[in-house]
Amino acid sequence: MEALTKSLKSANAFERATVAKSFKFGASKEASSLDLQMSVEDLINLTKDSDINVRGNVFESLTAITHTSPNSVKPNVEVIQKQAT
Repeated sequence: MEALTKSLKSANAFERATVAKSFKFGASKEASSLDLQMSVEDLINLTKDSDINVRGNVFESLTAITHTSPNSVKPNVEVIQKQAT
């Protein structure tokens, strides 16, 4: 998980977009809620990324995580609301 979150901060937009998209497929019922919760904040920070592909993949992944593991997103609701305004 550390390698993935490190890649979310890469200078390469393609790498950030690819890793952001991978969370969509990693968000399953069997995934660790704690691991997902730790990654949600990093994904939220990427909603303001300069690359549109990164932002699109982030929203896809956050949607998938919200549907499969809502408890992973709940602690970050305030952060999401602040970024939306």
